[in-house]
Amino acid sequence: MSISKLSYFIIVYVYLSFFPSNQVCSSHEHESEPPGDDSMAWWCSTTPHPEPCKYFLGSSPHHFKPPKHKTEFREMLILVAMDRVFDAWQHARNLQPNTTSRRLKGAWNDCVSLHYDAIIQLNRTLHGLYRTKKNCTDFDAQTWLSAALTNLEVCRIGSMELNVSHFISPIFAYNGTQLVSNSLAINKGLMEVDSYFEEREGFPIWSTFISNSRSLSYMRLLYLPFVQ
Repeated sequence: MSISKLSYFIIVYVYLSFFPSNQVCSSHEHESEPPGDDSMAWWCSTTPHPEPCKYFLGSSPHHFKPPKHKTEFREMLILVAMDRVFDAWQHARNLQPNTTSRRLKGAWNDCVSLHYDAIIQLNRTLHGLYRTKKNCTDFDAQTWLSAALTNLEVCRIGSMELNVSHFISPIFAYNGTQLVSNSLAINKGLMEVDSYFEEREGFPIWSTFISNSRSLSYMRLLYLPFVQ
């Protein structure tokens, strides 16, 4: 079985919409902390989903302090997104349906797997950017974050197509999609224009992305059984 054409185009749009048409980077300028006492709210106001940003950063067990640079803010966003997607994954596992419906069981099983893979992509991003010796670029981060968001969107769209969203919808109350979207938006702002056409081994760097992207999770997910 294969995913429907409608979901395919939506997924590809979600994935590609977070890649600038002429941007990639390996370095960037830092932004200073804005003036004022409520600078965390200011940082969150720069995201597409400011309310979830403010709430979950403010209530996080990590006890974040207002960031001084955009790179610090990005790290906070990825951490919170990973926490919330992990909680959603645990919730999804506990939702195991007691039914003979193959459609419902298939949607549940896929959503569990998709959320787990999203956690892997977020963890890869976090470690690649902050926990190792800077062995990845902001463009790499955009690839992994986009893959995480695609996983969550496949779960949501697939459950709607199978008409089982009433069963799956509780896991989206964790706001994982919005928080990953915020991470993507901030990371996109860190990407520089000038290095996009920088050559790697004789080829433009974007051509490397095109060939490598076929091995990303979102391509692997296109054959998951989200069909009627």
